[in-house]
Amino acid sequence: MNIKSFFENFFPFLKEELSSFSFTALLDILLLSVLFLGIYQFLHDRRAANLLAGLLVLFVAWVIVSFLEMDATAYLLDRVFDVGIIALIVIFRDEIRTVLEKVGDRPWRGLRRLGDDKSAEETFALISAVCDAVGDMRKVDPKTGESTGALIVLERTTKLGDIAATGTILDAAPSATALQALFYKGAPMHDGAVIIRNNRIASAGCMLPNTTDTSISQDLGARHRAALGMSEVSDAVIVVVSEETGTVSIACDGIMTREYSIRGLKMVLTEKLLRKRDRIEENRDKNEN
Repeated sequence: MNIKSFFENFFPFLKEELSSFSFTALLDILLLSVLFLGIYQFLHDRRAANLLAGLLVLFVAWVIVSFLEMDATAYLLDRVFDVGIIALIVIFRDEIRTVLEKVGDRPWRGLRRLGDDKSAEETFALISAVCDAVGDMRKVDPKTGESTGALIVLERTTKLGDIAATGTILDAAPSATALQALFYKGAPMHDGAVIIRNNRIASAGCMLPNTTDTSISQDLGARHRAALGMSEVSDAVIVVVSEETGTVSIACDGIMTREYSIRGLKMVLTEKLLRKRDRIEENRDKNEN
């Protein structure tokens, strides 16, 4: 077949296919594209991505051996895929749980914010209290040569009632002094995390889930691992102050970033906790005037 005859046959075929192409088919393709894109974005840079790649290799191998009629190998791979669904659920149980929590959370996010969120002014006051406390706790004590370690979890839309219940319920107004007192080395709850919900200190001395990522740096201590683990199972923003170095870190959406200045910390918290920074600036300008 030459090029001319190919195009003579191709365009009538394309016209016929497009004429039968319906809106439902287009919607079907778009939904599948969004689904696969979501799966890719979620698995990207996670351990599950490597496991999924391994399963894809097995599937390609199964297609090849089936095509070549290699009966023994095909039979073995058939048996593997017979239990594949159960294996996937077991292997990806943490990832599946995280996906379902986020999917179930997003449709109602706006409604929950209307009922639960405090005003922008209170959120800005909370951010200022956290930053002031972190600014003092990161300073090195000349007597001990160490900083005050801290682990602060700021709840967003994923409810953390079960995590808050692992510590001591406080329901206190946030302030830099209160946060510093909770993380003072002589305080009974200084080793746990402080949970902040609805712009209040909900509880202290809380236990957080450790990260399941085995590839993280060995230099990260228990607080950093717990912060990363909490960010993997919720959309909370977690602030960590290193006791050894005074370094300020933030864990969010399964990613930890480090070496924050107090100004940088305030900018990130404002971006993460307030949807519109303009609202805060407008309110502050009104108060100043």
